[in-house]
Amino acid sequence: MERPVLSVLINNYNYARFVGRAIDSALNQDARNIEIIVVDDGSTDQSRSVLEAYDSRVK
Repeated sequence: MERPVLSVLINNYNYARFVGRAIDSALNQDARNIEIIVVDDGSTDQSRSVLEAYDSRVK
């Protein structure tokens, strides 16, 4: 895997209904090599399920 050219950081806490849209927006950018790092502070909603649906670019 090539080293990412663009890293996007997303903070999340109980925003399962929004975090997918934020990730999708980042993935739709023109950058070829992108990584998305989601920092979650112990969400109690379905945030983890949303995050697990994405590929390895989302960490």
